[in-house]
Amino acid sequence: ALSVHSFGQFQPLRERRVDAEDVEAAAGVLTSSGAIDTSRMLVSVICPTTSERQAYHPLLYECFRRQTHERRELVVVDTGSQPSRFLQERAAEDPRVVYRFFESPPKA
Repeated sequence: ALSVHSFGQFQPLRERRVDAEDVEAAAGVLTSSGAIDTSRMLVSVICPTTSERQAYHPLLYECFRRQTHERRELVVVDTGSQPSRFLQERAAEDPRVVYRFFESPPKA
């Protein structure tokens, strides 16, 4: 759906980011008893948005920030008419925030 809303510009496979910590966590998700250790898993919160929703962007980030799971990221795909300055700033200062803006054509 995000690919459709971004008119094919957002391609999740192209955006994929894998680091050593992800590989290590994937290899070690089972505990010695065979249970899944969810504390090491990366949780990705993926949120589509538009320019019309910019007033809610601080609330989105605050909700994400208050979560207690340590390994988490917020991926925001914006298909609006202009980028969100707030989310651009958060992405610049917080490595857990991934912000992608794709300008959508004007509505008829």
